[in-house]
Amino acid sequence: MLRIYVDIREKNSELPKLLLKNGIVITWEQLPVADYVISEKVAIERKTVRDLINSLKDGRLFDQAKRLKEAFERPFFLIEGDWRALKFSKAGHGVPSAIASLQYDFQIGVLYAPTVEDAARVIAFLTRREQEGNKRRVPVKVQGKPPLNKLEDWQRFLVQCLPGIGPALAERLLSRFGSVRAVYNASEVELARVEGISESKAKEIVKILTSPWRKTS
Repeated sequence: MLRIYVDIREKNSELPKLLLKNGIVITWEQLPVADYVISEKVAIERKTVRDLINSLKDGRLFDQAKRLKEAFERPFFLIEGDWRALKFSKAGHGVPSAIASLQYDFQIGVLYAPTVEDAARVIAFLTRREQEGNKRRVPVKVQGKPPLNKLEDWQRFLVQCLPGIGPALAERLLSRFGSVRAVYNASEVELARVEGISESKAKEIVKILTSPWRKTS
């Protein structure tokens, strides 16, 4: 069975319906980063050409790129629509350079789909390639406290409680350090060595874990 996580903000889009027709099961989530999560390594941020122009104009594009790369090893931006819209926007003139930066500076793939049907085909292809070809699974996001007898789920749950840590990063941290306690005891330097953990994120995690408890109300 092919299954992906899709952000709830995509519910009004035609794309998830087309994916269902392609045999892909959808689990709706409020995702902290990305719109479509295909596996623990692969995720997609979907944008129309107009969205791309607006996010470049207001500065969101590279912040999204940074968070996407921190969370996933092989992230993609999927740009959907007619590139001719770039001609009518001053900010649109900066799009080619922005795309080059996404690929060169962030190592993020940029995919293009002229129509929503093409976008569905692209996502379906990547899902089959990743889950059937590479045998990678979609990461398990633990919702609420798991049953006491589910040790692995509890380990994921406790690590995912840390700020900025989703399913993929939780598994990466547990694989690197070997236990929840070892993750919690890791220093800023040790955490920052893990792919997807920036120095600022490592600092924030250590601050939360080591700051004295002070009840404010």
